[in-house]
Parts: sequence; C-alpha cells; structure tokens
Amino acid sequence: MDETSEGFLRYPTDRIVAVIDEPDQVAIAVARLSEAGFDGEEVRVLCGEEGAQRLDASGERHGLLARLTRILQNFGEEDTHAERHAAELRAGHYVVGVHVGEDEDRKAAAHLALKDADAHFVHYYGDWTIEQLEP
Repeated sequence: MDETSEGFLRYPTDRIVAVIDEPDQVAIAVARLSEAGFDGEEVRVLCGEEGAQRLDASGERHGLLARLTRILQNFGEEDTHAERHAAELRAGHYVVGVHVGEDEDRKAAAHLALKDADAHFVHYYGDWTIEQLEP
C-alpha cells in the first residue's frame, strides 16, 4: 500500500491485499511470506482503528489531496474495497498487503502464502486493474 508522508494509504499498486481474521493466521501468513522470499519492506499488516484511520476510506482525515484521491477512486471498485477493508479492521480483523510487482511468480507465491493462512477477500491491484484471487 503506497503511503504518503502523512501516513495516508493510497491505491495499493502492484500489491496483493487480503483480509485475515485471527492473529495466529497473520503469524502464519508472515512466516510463509518470509519463507517465499518476501522481506519486511514488502509486507504490511494493518489492524484495529489505527489501521482503519491510516486507510481512511473517505480520505477526510488526511486533507484535500487524500479526499480527491478517494473521490477519483469512487469511479471503480477501489472505494468499496477500501470501505470493506476499513470495516474488517474495525471488526478486529487484519488487512495484509504484499508488494509483488508485476511478477506472476511472486504474485503466485504471495497468494499461496496467504491461502495457507486462511486469507479471504484477496485481490491483486495493478495499475489499471483489480484481480480477484480465489481463496
């Protein structure tokens, strides 16, 4: 998830983003991702109200530019995904983002690691596409 200096998380370009329900499943995901060669810089885990505020589905907490970003995203699926992620965070679940670039092998490896951790609502966010990945 691309982050501004103010902590606002923009569109997650070249990332797989998934929801994981339990902390032990997050630990499994992080371990499997590490085994697959992903380092700490490539994996981000959000949780709780703090995570929901950083995600800021409406953009209102992070100023005019963030609000404009979310308004532009309202023309696609991104707004409903951001809202869903924020709701999951507020419900006590976790949102895990993995930077995979455009490499299909890395995408497959990250997807498998997340599947091993019972992740759901799993999507790859490319430059102009959102791809739902089967659980």
